[in-house]
Amino acid sequence: MKATLVVGVAILALLLPAAARADGITANCTAGGVTAPCGSGWYTADVTVSFILPAGSSNPIGCSNQVVSSDTPGVTFSCSVSVSGSQCCRLDVTIKRDATVPTVTAVTPSRGPDVNGWYNHAVSFSAAGTASVSGIASCTSPTYSGPDSGSASVSATCTSGAGLVSAPRDFALQYDATPPTVTAAPSRPPDANGWYNHPVGIAFQATDPVSGVDSCTPTATYSGPGSNAAAVSGSCKDKAGNSASATATLEYDSTPPKIDGLAAKALRSSVGLTWKASADVDVVTIVRTRTGGKPVTLYNGSRMTTFTDRKVRSGDAYTYVVIALDQAGNTASARVKATPSGPLLAPAMRARVRGSVTLRWKAVRGASYYNVQLWLAGKKIMTTWPAGPSLRLTRLKPGRYVWFVWPGLGARQLNRYGPLVGRSTFVVTR
Repeated sequence: MKATLVVGVAILALLLPAAARADGITANCTAGGVTAPCGSGWYTADVTVSFILPAGSSNPIGCSNQVVSSDTPGVTFSCSVSVSGSQCCRLDVTIKRDATVPTVTAVTPSRGPDVNGWYNHAVSFSAAGTASVSGIASCTSPTYSGPDSGSASVSATCTSGAGLVSAPRDFALQYDATPPTVTAAPSRPPDANGWYNHPVGIAFQATDPVSGVDSCTPTATYSGPGSNAAAVSGSCKDKAGNSASATATLEYDSTPPKIDGLAAKALRSSVGLTWKASADVDVVTIVRTRTGGKPVTLYNGSRMTTFTDRKVRSGDAYTYVVIALDQAGNTASARVKATPSGPLLAPAMRARVRGSVTLRWKAVRGASYYNVQLWLAGKKIMTTWPAGPSLRLTRLKPGRYVWFVWPGLGARQLNRYGPLVGRSTFVVTR
């Protein structure tokens, strides 16, 4: 209270002539239930001005209480009195009142939307307003930086010169600063063991819960080069202009393995196969087909380069196919034919002939002649002793014949024979 009085006295000292300052007039203002020395600032409620006269004063003029109940940029009240019979003292009090709340007339963004009506990074706003008497002292300048929303808003207020704050005014906006979630994936499962061996499409998809997905990289086709970590990248964009990328990694190999130099060595009761295989061969399959028969799988397993088929019949013709498979499912194959034969060379086992035939066999070292027997229907119909490893037979009647050959050692009259050279059959047709 003492400080207030000092200020009031100081103000009065400025208003009064020097001769009257010691015993000058003062004034109190009551507003909103609070009484204090009248000031030069703004009042926001009805104001009652009360003049306080100095002791011994008389003849007051304009010194009754004054009430200001409407807004005004300034109304002045004057009070003067006489001291010791002369009019000496006067006090002028100016009251400014503004009890009207200001109004926000506009909230304006610092820039337009970034994409498709959406903002995708922080945006600042400025506000403008009106105040009826005291004018606008300031307005808030909000910035919006989230959260993402399709119905976001910012609020701004303005303050009048009298210190009154306006009701907030909203500005609606769409805001999405978060990129979409992008996935990249092959359009179909791997061909074999996690590997792709022919062109595969890579599709790019996205989800965006706020502004929604606008576009994605079209499906890409990967067709090489071969790699155990081939990478295909793409991106998607949401409707707010945010973008993100994703990469699909896959194992790709479209190059077949190699099978070279397949060879067959035909013996009397077996066929040996050999070949060369490239290092990427993972599985080998061997299929055998006898002429006139059905294919038979002899082997299906891990990589190998040799195989012996011991389940063959002498004289039959066989076709062997060796198939190589790599981990990616690529295949390569090679084919070879073989006819196992024993010492009896012709005709082939179970061969079909007409009327005549030439029997041939492998020569036996040390043999001076051979004994040949011919059987028909379980009966021996001929025994002969040719000097060389062949014999011509003619005028044979139809039927199934069995023939045997033994080597003769030394003079024929000694009847010394070596082990059986071989046994075979043929059929004479009509």
